[in-house]
Amino acid sequence: MEYTPRTAFGRPASAVQTTQVAAPPRGLALDKWELLDTLTEARAAFGLTHRDLNVLRALIGFHAGREISADGTAPVVFASNRALCERLNGMPCSTMRRHLARLVEAGIVSRRDSPNGKRYARRAGGIVIRAFGFDLTPMLVLAPHIAEAAHRAREAAEALACLRETVSLMRRDLEALATGLRGADRERAELMLDEVRKLLRRRPDAEALGAAREAMADLLPCEDPCEETPASTEEMSTSARRIEQHHQRSSKETSDEKRRTHRRPVPRSAQRGERSAVEGAVRADPEPCADGTAGRQRPGQAEPKLSDLSALCTEARSFYPDGTRSWPDVSRTAEALAPMIGIQRDVLDEARAVMGRRHAEASVLCILQRHASIRNPGGYLRRLVSQARAGEYALSDLLRATRRAVPEPIVS
Repeated sequence: MEYTPRTAFGRPASAVQTTQVAAPPRGLALDKWELLDTLTEARAAFGLTHRDLNVLRALIGFHAGREISADGTAPVVFASNRALCERLNGMPCSTMRRHLARLVEAGIVSRRDSPNGKRYARRAGGIVIRAFGFDLTPMLVLAPHIAEAAHRAREAAEALACLRETVSLMRRDLEALATGLRGADRERAELMLDEVRKLLRRRPDAEALGAAREAMADLLPCEDPCEETPASTEEMSTSARRIEQHHQRSSKETSDEKRRTHRRPVPRSAQRGERSAVEGAVRADPEPCADGTAGRQRPGQAEPKLSDLSALCTEARSFYPDGTRSWPDVSRTAEALAPMIGIQRDVLDEARAVMGRRHAEASVLCILQRHASIRNPGGYLRRLVSQARAGEYALSDLLRATRRAVPEPIVS
């Protein structure tokens, strides 16, 4: 019969478990890594930190096999302090011993001291018959309590997350309603909003979140703002000319479909004349807007050719060397580069509808060329769209400004 010492041998009394560990049920075998993961979730109930668990992970890593079993020889780890510190990536020995003492104090492991206080194993025929070190049997005994504590920790975490979401939603409603308050009520609301913002930046506990919820409930109206009488609801028309309902495109229109939708009928003779006049150049009459009116430009402005655009926009050619050989190439290049410089797809679509496809895509290439001096490319393109609606937009002016921003090459 083995004897387990109950006195502190050269250690503080807190570092030695003096109570007798109960024997686990016979035949009990648990996966040590799954048990460690469960203990990680329940660490708060046992007063453990993540560093304590790292030391425990290194400790059970020295246990042979994947399962901790109550049958046969007790699961004792007899690794030296040096081996444990090496597995802990060079943790100081004093720090490692402090975490081991905390594991013993929490009852997760127990010490089995040898007569000289060292850790070793006694073997017979290559089989360990007795070992002195850290006994992992308490983990088997506490397995049901660990599982229950982990379940409670998961429930508490879910409840805390729901409470945090509720406080965040109430803060949003109070912020929207505070604009309509006056006097002392508005001051109270703004003060509460400031306190809740600071609270949500940290990791508050359930008590702090509950207090914030109760305080905001006193400031929010009791009635549901969504409950309105049918008489106050504005009746929406179903006319095809004016759509007031929510509109969202689920499928993207192709370029050809948009051209067929917005293009005005042109005689064949004019088409032949236009084809010969604008070969490789920007059209003088841009494509029509979404509302049926054409985008206007200032008169008297000469339109540049595609070769001038290609020679000027060198940044686009650094991404796509063949991206400016033709107008379809320019269209694909502008569509690919616009999100890279901060121009959203809806902004580009609006620019195409108002300014015309070629003018919008050429403007994107010019903005890319001057990207170092334009702080907000998306806002810059929106301003060009506003100028086009007012008839003040000219692509030639934008190209001239781009040409001035490009440094001239040094001729040696």
